[in-house]
Amino acid sequence: MDEFLILLQAKLDEAKSKGNINSDVDKIQNQIDKLKIQAEIDPKSISNILKQLESVLNQKINISNISFDSKIGLQIGNNIVQNVTDGISKSSGKVNAEIQKIANQVNKIQLLSNGGIKNDYPTQIAKIEGNFRSLGLTEDEIQKKTSNVSNVFDILKTRINQPFDESNYQEIISLNDKLQKELIESGNEYTKLQSSAKGFTSVQQRLNKANAIEAWNQKNTAATKQVISTNEAYIASLRDLNSQMTKMQFNEISDGFKKAENSMRGIGRLGASLKDQMSQAAQSFTQWLSVSSGVMALVYQLQKMPKAVYEIDTAMTNLYKVTDETEKKYVQFLDSASESAYNLGRSVSSLVEQTANWAKLGFSLDEASKLAEISSIYANVGEVDDDTAVSDLVTAMKAFNIEADNSITIVDSLNRLGNEFATDAKSLGDGLRNAASSMAVAGNDINQTLAILTGGGEITQNVGELANGLRVVSMRLRGMKGELQSIGEEYEDIESISKIQTQIYNLSKGTVNIFKDDGSFKSTYDQLKEISEIYFDLSDSDRADLTEIMFGKNRANQGVAILQAFKSGQIQKAYEASANAAGSAMQEQERWMGSLEAKIQKLEAAFQSLSNTALDSDFLKGLVDIGTTGVKAIDSLIDKLGSLGTIGLGAGLFSSIKNVGMA
Repeated sequence: MDEFLILLQAKLDEAKSKGNINSDVDKIQNQIDKLKIQAEIDPKSISNILKQLESVLNQKINISNISFDSKIGLQIGNNIVQNVTDGISKSSGKVNAEIQKIANQVNKIQLLSNGGIKNDYPTQIAKIEGNFRSLGLTEDEIQKKTSNVSNVFDILKTRINQPFDESNYQEIISLNDKLQKELIESGNEYTKLQSSAKGFTSVQQRLNKANAIEAWNQKNTAATKQVISTNEAYIASLRDLNSQMTKMQFNEISDGFKKAENSMRGIGRLGASLKDQMSQAAQSFTQWLSVSSGVMALVYQLQKMPKAVYEIDTAMTNLYKVTDETEKKYVQFLDSASESAYNLGRSVSSLVEQTANWAKLGFSLDEASKLAEISSIYANVGEVDDDTAVSDLVTAMKAFNIEADNSITIVDSLNRLGNEFATDAKSLGDGLRNAASSMAVAGNDINQTLAILTGGGEITQNVGELANGLRVVSMRLRGMKGELQSIGEEYEDIESISKIQTQIYNLSKGTVNIFKDDGSFKSTYDQLKEISEIYFDLSDSDRADLTEIMFGKNRANQGVAILQAFKSGQIQKAYEASANAAGSAMQEQERWMGSLEAKIQKLEAAFQSLSNTALDSDFLKGLVDIGTTGVKAIDSLIDKLGSLGTIGLGAGLFSSIKNVGMA
C-alpha cells in the first residue's frame, strides 16, 4: 500500500502545475489516504476511488484481474497509478491547448478594443453612429440608440487594459460576447429605421403638411392649449427648410398630429370655441352684407354710365396716340376688345389700356391686342395690376428673346411654380424683372432663372431680393467689375476672370471649371449646380473663401441659400416644373373665371360695353359741348348786365319759379 501511495504521490506532484486538475486530484488523494487506516480494502472503497478518478481524468480506467487478497492494495495501486499517470498526461495536454486557445481569444479581444486590427470595436461603433446620423437623427437621439453598446464597450475596454491572468479570461470573454450582442442589436435597429426612413421628405410635402396642420389649428380652436402648442412646433419644424427632414421624422410628426386629433375628438374638443363661433357668425353676416352690397352696387353702376364711357374713351385716346390705323380698324378693335374683356373677366377700359401699353413698346395693333389678353390672364392668375403684368412680361420677352406668340409660356411657368412651390407668381415676376437681363447675358434661359429664384426663394422668403443677389453672382462669376460698380455693389475684390477661375478650381479640388471645353462661360445655373455638389464637403476655411469669391460679403446669405436649394434638388425640380408648364395658365384662368371677382369683372365689362353703346362718347361730347356753350352764354350775359342786372336776373328767376303751377 505504501508503494502505491509513493507512486501516486509522485505523479500528483508532477501534475501540480496542470491548472484546475490539481484540486480535483487532491480530493482523490484524500480519499486514498483514508485507505492507510483501513486494514482491508473492500470492493466498494475501490469502486468509489475509480469513479472519482474517471471523473477527474475524463477517461475510463480499466483494472483487470483484481483479486481481493493480501496483495490487493499493491495490485490496485499499481494499476491506478498507471491510469492516473496516463490520464493526467492526456488531460494536461488538453488543458494547455484550451488555455492557449482562450489566451488567443482574449488577445484578439484586446486588439479589437484598442484599435489594433481591421474593423475593430471603435470602428464598428463609429460606423453605427454614422449610419444613424445619415438618417437625420440628432446627436442626442444617436446617443440613446447606441448607449448600450457604448456602456458595455467602456466596461470591456477598462477591464482589458487592467492587469489580468488566466483567472480573468472568462470575465473578459463574457463582456466581449455581450458587446457583440449589443452591436448586432444596434445594427438591426439601424436596418429597421433605414427601411422606414428611405430618404428625405420633399419641401413640398413638408409645406403641405405644415399648411394642413395650421388650417386644423385655425378650425379647431376648441382644442387644448397643449395640442395647439405642439402643432405649432410641428409647423415650425416643417417650415424650417434650412435643415433636411427624413421620412421617419416626417412620419413621427404625422403620427403625432393624428393621435392628437383623435384625442381631441374623443373628449369633444374639435371645432371652434364659443368665441370663434361668434366671430364666424359675424363673418357670415358680413358676407351676407357684402352680397347685399353687390346688389346695391348694380344700382349704383347705372348711375355711372357716363363715367364708364369716359374711361373707354380715355383708353382709346391713348391707343390713338401710339398707333396709326383707320377708323374702321379702331371700331373693329373696340368691338373685339369688348368681347375679349368679358371672356377674360377684365374691364373693357383695362384691356384697351394694356393694348395701348403694348403698342407703345413697338408692337402692331394686332400683336398688342393679343399680348394684352396674355397680360390680362397674368394679372388675373398672378394677382398683379395691369402695369406690372405688362412690365414683367416685356422684361422676360426682351431678355430671353421670347416671341409674342410664345409669351403665354412665361405665364405658364410663373403660375405653375407659384402653385407647386412655397412662393407665388407675383413674387417670381418681380424677381424675374430684377434678374432677367443679367441672367440672360450670363447664358441662362428663363426656366433656369425661374428655377433658381423659386428654390432659393423658398429658403429666403424674399424672391425680389434674392434676384438682386443672383444678378450680382452672375456678374462676379464673369469678372464684370464695371457693371457691379454701376449698380452700387461691392467690386473692389474682383480679380481677373482667369484668377477667379483658378481660385474656384483650386478650392473645389479640381472638380469645378466655370468654363466649357470650348473656352466659353458655362451658364450661371450650371456653375452654381456644380459648385453645390462639393461646397458642403469643403473645410470651413475653404468654404468661406469660396463663398466670398462667388458672392462677396453682402450677398453671401442669398448665395448659400441657392447652393442649399441645389443640394436638396429643389431647384432641379423647379426647373422641370417650369419646362413642362404648358397649359397651366389657361387652366388657372378657367378656375379663376368661376370666382366672384371674375363675375364682377365680367359685369363691369358688360356694363362698360352697354354704356358705350347706349350713350356713345360722341353723344356725351355733344352734351358737354352744349353745356359749355350754355355756361359761356351765361357768363357773357352777366358781363353785359353787370351787378344790378345780376340781382334783377336772380329776382326774376325766383319770381318765375314761385309762380310755376299757379293760375
